[in-house]
Amino acid sequence: MSTLKFGARLVGVLIVGLFFVALTLQVTGGAREGIAGASGSGQITDLDNGLAVEGLSVLYRFSGVTDDGEQGSTNRKEATSIHCTNLNTTNTQVEVQLFQWNGTDVYTGTVTMPPNRSFTFSTQNTTIYFDDVLLGGNPGTPAIFQGSGRVLSSNPNVICTVQVLDPLNYPPVFMDKLTLHNSNGSIVGDIRKVYLPFIRK
Repeated sequence: MSTLKFGARLVGVLIVGLFFVALTLQVTGGAREGIAGASGSGQITDLDNGLAVEGLSVLYRFSGVTDDGEQGSTNRKEATSIHCTNLNTTNTQVEVQLFQWNGTDVYTGTVTMPPNRSFTFSTQNTTIYFDDVLLGGNPGTPAIFQGSGRVLSSNPNVICTVQVLDPLNYPPVFMDKLTLHNSNGSIVGDIRKVYLPFIRK
């Protein structure tokens, strides 16, 4: 084997090795970021606005929560609804928390979900849904601008969706889905493929 071919192979092996090292650092770094502000397996600590909830872990986070603050009036134009279903075989405690754009004005709703039961958490009454839990929802409740939210649960077998919608009409004039993120910030259902470089012999 010529020195040139040996050198080319050595360079190729080094490139692949560096790629795996970089990939490993990225994955472990992401995992560390995912548990920042958590103890154990996602347990909430003071880094989450001091709202520690014993026995509950963050399942999902979402951004883009909005509510016009016109609960009870005919002027209502926008609300946010969160739907969650318990896929576990036992009762599960589920809590939804909403935050204002600056991280304040938290609205919290907590329920105990029987198996296979779905609950709807809404920032105000909607015409299309039966709203089990109103987050705020009273006349005079402050509007939510560019807010965020999270879903906490005592069991990971809970699925959720989030929509911003027109609360007055059936069907709604508009309804937009908000993206759910896992507790570590990655998009729910985002499966990324890794392609390794091909090195010719």
